[in-house]
Amino acid sequence: MPQLMWFDRSGNRIGKLGDPVHQFNIRLSPDGTKVAAEIYDPQVSGMNSDIWLYDVSRGVKSRLTSGPGSARVPCWSPDGKHIVFSSDRRGHFDLYEKATDGAGDEKLVFESEDAKYCQSWSPDGKFLLYSTISNDSNAHRDLWTLPLFGDRTPVPYLQTELVEQGSRFSPDGKWIVYASDESGKNEVYVRPFPGPGGKLLVSASGGSIPVWSHDGKEIFYLGADRKLMAARVKQNGSALGIDVIRSPFQTNADTLRNYDVSADGRRVLIVTSTPQKPASPITVVVNWDAGFKKQ
Repeated sequence: MPQLMWFDRSGNRIGKLGDPVHQFNIRLSPDGTKVAAEIYDPQVSGMNSDIWLYDVSRGVKSRLTSGPGSARVPCWSPDGKHIVFSSDRRGHFDLYEKATDGAGDEKLVFESEDAKYCQSWSPDGKFLLYSTISNDSNAHRDLWTLPLFGDRTPVPYLQTELVEQGSRFSPDGKWIVYASDESGKNEVYVRPFPGPGGKLLVSASGGSIPVWSHDGKEIFYLGADRKLMAARVKQNGSALGIDVIRSPFQTNADTLRNYDVSADGRRVLIVTSTPQKPASPITVVVNWDAGFKKQ
């Protein structure tokens, strides 16, 4: 059963958060006091899920969404007061918004025929970055930005025949980090936002699910062998470079968004698998009344 666990940068377990539940796609709030998670209800058949919020200091969780269908892939607003998530309550995954204090109803943000999953909210609060899955192929995934002003017309950011996913705005809003299989395997890249500009390869031998540090000086990602990697970022004017890549420790996180990094960069929260307790052995006594018949 998946359990949220805190690790230091040496890979030591230093605490847990909440109890084991079926949970994925976790995100720490901007101030680090809460964690949003996509949690599945084992009592409901199918893949129905809702967004729940953990209180980091108390270790308790509360439900944020409760509408029909599934709610998935939460994205925090820069001020931590709202969350955008994806839900299929109208038959396809669209983008919705909900206040994190629970006030008010869930609001439809953007609707279209393709499935959409929020990836990141820009630091200035003006754009949503989301991925799409084309109805004609699960292997075709693109990245789009949705302006939260004006006529709110979506703008393609990366639109190819490849798979681009796992993306986030940089803390200064000038870059987007993402994973792509353009080389034949998943690697992590950075491109300027809104562009134009070329891409910078971040990972060395495979990578996915990149996460910026809050100061923008590191990019974390999962290596091909599930090791947590930390790439040191150097910026020279308008140019970006990768200085050093380190491997803090091995994880068992998968290709879902199953980890996040604390604001100070010293702790990593990971959805880990807890071993199932073996069932107690059952002893069966056969012909138990034979001894009574002899008396």
